[in-house]
Amino acid sequence: MDQAWEQYNHVLQYDSFHVDALLGKIEIFLLRSQLEEAEKHLHLVLIVDPQNFTAQYQLALCKIYQKEIVQALPHLKQAQRLNPYAEEVYLATLQCYRIMGDYRAGIVFAEQLIERTTPSGSAIYQHLITLYLLDKQREKAEKILHQLFEQSNNAETLPYLIQTWYTLNSDSNAQKCLDALAKIDSQSPIVPVFQALLLGLENPKAAIIALDTLLLEQPKNILLLENLVFLCVKSTNFNAAQKYITKAQILDPQNISIQVSSLLMLWKQTAEPKWLQLLQKIAEEPNVPFAIQHQIQMIHEPSL
Repeated sequence: MDQAWEQYNHVLQYDSFHVDALLGKIEIFLLRSQLEEAEKHLHLVLIVDPQNFTAQYQLALCKIYQKEIVQALPHLKQAQRLNPYAEEVYLATLQCYRIMGDYRAGIVFAEQLIERTTPSGSAIYQHLITLYLLDKQREKAEKILHQLFEQSNNAETLPYLIQTWYTLNSDSNAQKCLDALAKIDSQSPIVPVFQALLLGLENPKAAIIALDTLLLEQPKNILLLENLVFLCVKSTNFNAAQKYITKAQILDPQNISIQVSSLLMLWKQTAEPKWLQLLQKIAEEPNVPFAIQHQIQMIHEPSL
């Protein structure tokens, strides 16, 4: 990276508006999370080449990560116009609608997109499902979930389906997807994890024992630790939860699931509003999985 940095700077000494060199530096700024510097250089690119797709898209991402969602949308629209086939732009747009809480607008956008295009994977459908659920349109979400099972019955999509059905407490549908995954990949390490979790819908203590047993064999399995923490917090076994949190934080200090469970535990222990405020901030972050958003939403609306 250092060598590339020097090369870009060398080129820019002779041509301060060299687009490729600017874009190269921007990539490094983004990798370093130096968003303000990245944004400043993106504006330089757009001065020279306002029709540059990469610059428009990356500027939108900078705005999103700085929580300037309204300012991100015009750049996303420009990027869509410049490259109508770039699915990542549509996904970022759907993220914006979710973060703004404008679920209906996001739903309309996703539905129209699916009508006029054939999405290459399940990502857009997953965003639509999340928006339906956040907008309390569970029936429509379930219809898409069933469609995904019929159309994309593969090792990439099935874990998402299992997790979503599990989050919605639909053990029969989750089990159907889990059985399908076991047939495709019987050695998948997530199969026994989900088997234990489904057991936990009826018997959380039995699920904790099953997961803890698996953890003895796979002490660095972060998925096991995530779900052990979740189940312990859910059953108010805070001492055990803290033990697993400590192990998880050593393996993955930035793990968002562990962060959420830790904050939920603090809120349950103290009922202090500051923990809810921190949870809400996490819910508004880009790329937050629905399972985590649902956990946070259930605090406010336990009847969901």
